Amino acid sequence: MELLNLIQEQLLKSADITSVIANRLYIGEMATLKGVQFPCINIELNPGALIEKLPGYAEHYFRMWVWGKTRDSSDGVYGAVMSEYHNMTITADDLSVRANINEVSRPIYNYDPTVESYFLMARWRAFLITI
Repeated sequence: MELLNLIQEQLLKSADITSVIANRLYIGEMATLKGVQFPCINIELNPGALIEKLPGYAEHYFRMWVWGKTRDSSDGVYGAVMSEYHNMTITADDLSVRANINEVSRPIYNYDPTVESYFLMARWRAFLITI
């Protein structure tokens, strides 16, 4: 199973997150996606982000955007993401993703007038360990 699919699956298991975004978790570059609804979460892998450290061990970096019509709504969803997924381990098939999914950079806040929504973006890291 692909890393982004694992992350998506885990995020959508959270009642705190889905109570706000439902199933609106988008993978890929937001500008290329059609029919995007807010509030939502958007995840994109950093190009060339897989860094192999040792056989069976690698790091992967990705960016996460949390979008809302108000800054408070995007803050609330991001807070739920942090409390549930920072330093979490996800396991599927023969892959253990030590989603020491930890936040590598603090969120950057902004407003996008083209979609009239607030967003915050942070860089995250997942440790991949083949077991």
